[in-house]
Amino acid sequence: MKKNDICSLSIFELSKKIQDSKLSPVEITEAYLERIYQLNPIYNTYTSIFNESIQSAHQLSKKLNSKSSLPLYGIPIAIKDLFDINGYPTTLANKTFLNNIASRDSTVIKKLKNAGAILLGKLNLHNIAFGTTNESSYYGPTHNPWNTEFITGGSSGGSAASVISNMCAAALGSDTGGSIRIPASLCGVVGLKPTYGLISTFGVAPLAPSLDHVGPLTKNVEDAALMLNVMAGYDPNDPLSIKTKSVDYVKACQNNINNMKIGVCNELFFDGIDNQTHNIVQKAIEKLESLGAKVTPIEIPSVSLSRSIAFIMLSAEAASIHDKFLKTSPLNYSGDVRSRLYLGNLFQSSHYLKAQKLRSVFINLFNKSMENIDVLISPTTPIPATKLGVDQITINGKNKYVNSLLPTLTTPFNFTGFPSISVPCGFTDENLPIGLQISAKSFKEENIIRVAYTYEKNTKWNLKTPS
Repeated sequence: MKKNDICSLSIFELSKKIQDSKLSPVEITEAYLERIYQLNPIYNTYTSIFNESIQSAHQLSKKLNSKSSLPLYGIPIAIKDLFDINGYPTTLANKTFLNNIASRDSTVIKKLKNAGAILLGKLNLHNIAFGTTNESSYYGPTHNPWNTEFITGGSSGGSAASVISNMCAAALGSDTGGSIRIPASLCGVVGLKPTYGLISTFGVAPLAPSLDHVGPLTKNVEDAALMLNVMAGYDPNDPLSIKTKSVDYVKACQNNINNMKIGVCNELFFDGIDNQTHNIVQKAIEKLESLGAKVTPIEIPSVSLSRSIAFIMLSAEAASIHDKFLKTSPLNYSGDVRSRLYLGNLFQSSHYLKAQKLRSVFINLFNKSMENIDVLISPTTPIPATKLGVDQITINGKNKYVNSLLPTLTTPFNFTGFPSISVPCGFTDENLPIGLQISAKSFKEENIIRVAYTYEKNTKWNLKTPS
C-alpha cells in the first residue's frame, strides 16, 4: 500500500490489515511519521514528535501473539499536550511549562499503552486549554486543513486537525466547555465527550476540575467507541472518577434507530446561529426522522443561565490553579487567556459556592426535561470555522465574539456532565464542515453512539477529507 493510503485507514481497518499480516506496526508508524514531517509545517498540529515510536513499533512487532488480544495493537495515536507521558514535557502550549517533565504516565496513557497503541507525539492546543479557537499557543496557531486561513477550533485543535489530515489514526483531547466537540465540528471529525467521571483525568493538567472531561477524536464513530472501551473505567487515583458497570461501547454501533426518541430544544439550540448551520442541521434531523427516529420538541427552563454559571466555575477554578504562575510569569499567558484568568480572580467564594449549588438544580432540570427522550440533538457550534484573526462576527444583526460564541451549545453538557458526541453532518458553501451534536443523560453513551453511528452510516459525511 502507498503510505498515504495507510494513513487514511480507520482504526478498525488498520487492525484488520495487521491481523491479516498485510501491514506491520513498523510500516504503519513509518508512514505516519513521514506524513507528519510533510504536513506539520503547514498545519502546525504537533508540539513534539516521538521518533522513538519506531522503536516501540519494532518491540510490539515481536509480540505477534498479542495481535488478537490488544484492541489497539500497532495503532498510532497522538496526544494533546496536557496529558502526562513519562519522560516528556507537558507544556500546555505555555512557555511556563516547557520544562515540566512528567515523571509518570497519566492513567489514560497507561491504558492506551497497555492496549498496544503507538504514541506518535504531543499535539498543539489553545494556551493552557483556556480558549476555543486554538490561535493562542506558545507554538503558534493551528491551521484548519480544509482551509489554512481558518481556525480549527479549540482547545483540542491540534487533535482534530491531525485526525482529519491523517497525521494520526486517532487523538486524545480534553473538554471543559466544548474543547473536544468544537474542533471536531470545525474540522469535520468525530469527537466524544463522555459522562463526567467515566474516564480518569489523573495525570491530565487541569483547567477546571469540576468541568474537565477526557475523550477521543477519531475518523468515525466506531473508532470512538473502541477508544472509549479502552479508556473508560474507575481509577482510584482520581477522586472524581465514578464506579459504574463495564460496557462494550462498540456493540452500541448498530445501524438502527427505529422508534428512538430524539428531542430538539429550539430555544436553546436554534436561536442565534448561522443560517447555513441551521439549514444543514435541520436536514440532519430530517434524515434521522426518515431513518425511524421520532423527533419531538422539548423545553429546558432557564437553561441559558447554565452557561453563565458554568463560566463562573470555569474561570474561578482556572484562576486558582494558575494563580502562582500568573503572578510570576504573566506574559507567558496569551492576552485572551490572561484576561479570563484575571476575571476569574474577581469572583468571590460566595459566587463560586452558589454556582456549585445551582449546578445540582440544573442537572435536575435537564434530567426532568429529557426523561421521555433517548437523545437531544443540536448543532455542535453556532457557526462554522472563522478566519484566523477574526475576533467578532455578525449573526442576525448582532455582533458576537467568536471565542465566547463557539462554546454556547457545548458548555451545558460540561455543566451537567452528560455525554455528548459531535459527528460531521454537512458542509457550507465555503466547503467548511458542520457538526451535529448528540447528547444524552449520564452514562447513556450507548444511546449517543447508536444514533451517531446510524447517521454516519447513512450519510457518509465522515468519508469526506481535505484535498
